[in-house]
Amino acid sequence: MDSSVTGGKTRKRKRSNVHHPKPTKKQRVEEESSRQLSDAELLDTLRVPLDQMLSSQFRYPECQNIVSNVEWRVTINLQRIPETYACPEYTPKKFAAPRVRIARPATTALIFKNGKVVCVGATTQESARLACQKHRRMISRLGYRTQFKVFQIQNRVYTARVDHPISLIEISKNSELLEEGNQLASQWQPGQFPGLIYEMRDPVVKLTIFDSGKVNMTGVKPPEDAIKVWNRIHPVLTNLRDDNRPVQSDNRYAYRMTKKLS
Repeated sequence: MDSSVTGGKTRKRKRSNVHHPKPTKKQRVEEESSRQLSDAELLDTLRVPLDQMLSSQFRYPECQNIVSNVEWRVTINLQRIPETYACPEYTPKKFAAPRVRIARPATTALIFKNGKVVCVGATTQESARLACQKHRRMISRLGYRTQFKVFQIQNRVYTARVDHPISLIEISKNSELLEEGNQLASQWQPGQFPGLIYEMRDPVVKLTIFDSGKVNMTGVKPPEDAIKVWNRIHPVLTNLRDDNRPVQSDNRYAYRMTKKLS
């Protein structure tokens, strides 16, 4: 017991006998495995070669869009969506889910009748989760008891760029320049689309390479895959510099490339 003197009298205080048991090794392993790192923490754990870091042309890929989904496990009357959202877009004859938007974070969500939600437009995993939670609170205003279950990231879209034009003809002729053993990976039809589409196997990422030096990456699941792909293809794209590329519109350049390939 602990004693204190107040006004000349001794008052006794009882100590709390609450015992907090230490977590077991199994509980600590489960807690560490369930912890989700943020995109910034994952990118910090990756190492970039020193020669690429010192190069002025090297730039990290930037995340432009994240597609996530979540389940609320409740049946929703979609006709009541305008009661809580200002300007929803809902035409049942065209699409079964209304399209709703919020400003912070700037995202768009598709809300289905069975309680499943698809959210697009976020650039980080934290903002995607926050957007899904805000949509859940807005639906809860209608009296539904929603649950935030099964939050998943389905797709990430990254963009990167090199500071010079790229010769897409060399990549279309030899697809193994970007990945060994992947001979039928590239598709390029400049008469229809100016970008070259390249499908990588490991990791499974779809690239769209433009002659201006811009590269789009779709199908990225973990953020570190974008860095791994860019570290692999950046030296190759640097060696495929096209100094003879004319300064003209994409349509005229695609027409000229079509004539050259035919």
